[in-house]
Amino acid sequence: MIVDQDYRQSLPAEELVALVAARDVGRVFLDATADPRLVERVLGEAPREVRVAVRDGAPVRRVFIPWSHGTRRGALLPEADGVRGIRWDDVRGPAREAIALALEGVPRGGKVALLTFRPLAQLLERVWNAEAVDPEARALLEPIKAHGAEFATGYFGNLRGQNGWREADGLVVLGSPWPNKGASRSMARALGLEGAEEDVALHATRAELEQAVGRLRAPRRTSAAVVVVA
Repeated sequence: MIVDQDYRQSLPAEELVALVAARDVGRVFLDATADPRLVERVLGEAPREVRVAVRDGAPVRRVFIPWSHGTRRGALLPEADGVRGIRWDDVRGPAREAIALALEGVPRGGKVALLTFRPLAQLLERVWNAEAVDPEARALLEPIKAHGAEFATGYFGNLRGQNGWREADGLVVLGSPWPNKGASRSMARALGLEGAEEDVALHATRAELEQAVGRLRAPRRTSAAVVVVA
């Protein structure tokens, strides 16, 4: 019998952790971004890990640009009057390079998607739609306009399960979504992993970046694409 249904059960984090750690419960984890080390700390024993790799449905070129100031603190100014500005002196170079590399694989009239921190993504979207004026953002977007390409944005923390960028020919992931210390402590406490805040933060960052790159839905693609992570 084949049942085409998606069943989901939501529980508070503490109850879910207790259920997962129970020795009398059979457990199978299916997670694209699981960290076996953190799972082991919850279970109290090492899980048997089976990795499944899926081939790209079409050629996908992946490029990485090292950027030492790619954290939220390095890319964004402190909040003022409810708004966070952009540290353009740090963002400008990596963003221009990433967009230029992405456009090399985008046909004229194609589509470019840029996933980054929420304030930057929203600013770029507003400038693209002529809803705001910002010389730095406009200069960043000019090569995309000159290429005759469509443009879409998204931001960290709002990517999982989203399919709005799967048709993009070029995907730019800009920045490292490293959680602040308060968020890391909260996540570690909810998982019963006090003392492992750095491991939790590292996993959260890697998982969000993997989710960002995964928005291209490479295994289901029928046309070539390029992904640039900076």
